[in-house]
Amino acid sequence: MSIIHFQPNILESSWEYYQDFILGVIYLIIAIFSVIRTTSYFDPFGAGRVITTFYLQIVLTSILRAIYFLIPKFTLGISYIPTALKAFQSHGWLSSFLCEILLTLGSISLYSVFILVIAYWAYNLRKVDPEPIEPEPRTKSRSRLAITPRKGAIKIFLSVVGYIFIIEIVNYALFLTQVFNSEEMIVFDSILLSILSIASLISLTLYSRRIRLVLSIDSSNPIINSFSKAQIWRILILTIVANLFFICRVAVEMAFSISVIKLMYENKSLNVLLTQKYWDLYVLIKHSSELIVLSLGLAISTNISAPKHDLQSSELIIKDSKRAKHKNSRQSKITELTPLIKTNNNNYSSNDNSNLLNQDKLNDLAVND
Repeated sequence: MSIIHFQPNILESSWEYYQDFILGVIYLIIAIFSVIRTTSYFDPFGAGRVITTFYLQIVLTSILRAIYFLIPKFTLGISYIPTALKAFQSHGWLSSFLCEILLTLGSISLYSVFILVIAYWAYNLRKVDPEPIEPEPRTKSRSRLAITPRKGAIKIFLSVVGYIFIIEIVNYALFLTQVFNSEEMIVFDSILLSILSIASLISLTLYSRRIRLVLSIDSSNPIINSFSKAQIWRILILTIVANLFFICRVAVEMAFSISVIKLMYENKSLNVLLTQKYWDLYVLIKHSSELIVLSLGLAISTNISAPKHDLQSSELIIKDSKRAKHKNSRQSKITELTPLIKTNNNNYSSNDNSNLLNQDKLNDLAVND
C-alpha cells in the first residue's frame, strides 16, 4: 500500500495549526537567543567576522522559519498538504509559490551555517598545510603566492551559497514557465537538500578530522595546549551532532522524493497528493531535527566563540603549527642536501689540488728556462 494517494483538498487541520504554532514559537526563541549572541560578539573585522556571520545565519534561519510557521495556511487560502498547482493558472498558486520561497530560503540559510564552518576550517588548513609545501628554487616567487590562500573563508562561503541560489533560481524559473508544477518544485528542492546533506556530511567529517589533528600538535605555550584540548572536544561534538542531522535529513528527503517520483511514474500523472498523516510526520521530523541541531550548535558555539581570546589562541595555534611544519621540512631539506654539499666540497678540494700541481709545474718550467 502506497503512503501517497489522491485525496480531497484540505486547507489545515487543528492539529497542523497547533503543530506549526509550537514549531514557530520555538524557532522564535532560538532567534532571540541568536540575536543576543550576535550583539554580544559582533565583530565585522578579521576572524571575528566569521563568528558574526555564523550567528547571523542562525538568526536568519530562525526568523524565516518562525514567519513560515506562525502564518496559518488557511489565511493564505492554500492547502497545508501540497497540491499540484500550475503558475498563472491554478487558484492560490502565488501564495503557494511565496511560501515555498520562504521555506527554501530558510533551508539555504540553515545549510549556510555548516558551509561557513567548513569554509573556515578549509581556509585555516590551507594556511597550515599549503600546496605546494616547499617551493622549487626557480618558481619560488610564484609558489609564495600559492602558499597564501587566494580566497578567505567568507569569500569561499559566499561562492558556494551563490551556486546554490543559482540552482534554486533555475527551479523557480521552471515553475514560472509551467515546466514544473508546485509538487515537482518541492521534489526538486528535496533532492537538492539531500545532495547538500551528503556533501556537507563528507566535507565536515574530513575537515573536522584534519582541524583536530592540527589542534592536537603540542605547543610550547601551556595555555594554547589547554585551549586546544577543549576545542578538539567541542569540534568533535559539533561534527557528531551535524552528521546525525545530515543522516536524518538524507533519509527523510530521499524517502519523500523516491516515493513521489515512483508514484508519478506508476500513475503517469504529476498531480500527486500526500496523505495527511504522512505529510504531518514528514514536517515534524524534518523541522524537529532542525530545531535540535540549531539549539545544540548555538550551545556549543557559546563556549567556542570568544573573539578576543579564542580567535587569538587559534591564530597562535596555526602559527605554531606552521612554524613546526616548516622547521621539520627545513630540517629534512638540510638532511637531503648534506651529502650533496659534502660531495661538492670534495670536488672543490680535488680541483684546487690539481690546480696547485699545475701551477708548480709551470713554475718549474719557468725556472729551467
